[in-house]
Amino acid sequence: WSYPRHGHRFFELNCVLEGRQITWTESGELEQGTGDLMVVAPGELHASRNGGGGAMAYACLHFDCDDVALRRMLCSAGTLVFEVGSPGAVRLAPVFARLVEASRQPPAADLAGRLSSLSLLCEVLSGLAAGYAQAFPASSSLPPPSAPDGRDSGLRDRGADRAAAGRGGDRGVDPPSR
Repeated sequence: WSYPRHGHRFFELNCVLEGRQITWTESGELEQGTGDLMVVAPGELHASRNGGGGAMAYACLHFDCDDVALRRMLCSAGTLVFEVGSPGAVRLAPVFARLVEASRQPPAADLAGRLSSLSLLCEVLSGLAAGYAQAFPASSSLPPPSAPDGRDSGLRDRGADRAAAGRGGDRGVDPPSR
């Protein structure tokens, strides 16, 4: 399995459910194992392929965000992986699993069902904000590759590489049209 190089104006949250996935990005390759969650920043060219000899399954959510603080936080980190067991993955995994399960159901036609779906999406965004805030100290304008105390933050970060190359911040992505 492989997916060709592409880009889009949305964030992408990708979770490997089984196997291994290798994703090429403009700033390097990222590898995901079962349970790892990858966030791809808007505009980042990327391509993915099966990273092992066996089966590979994943779930993917594309989303946009018009909350300035959250968008800035997500964009400044760039494309990265929350490794299984990291605080961000621990917080996001159960919510993402419920979202995947909900997506397997017929679309809700009633208001209560639609609001339940929106509630799950808000939980995903809340989990992302908490995971990023825990991994990256607020005092830093760009996320470090490790936590302030020297422990591995559980993230593989490409944002610092992009910032060093002058491609940090919102990277010129247009805000969503209204």
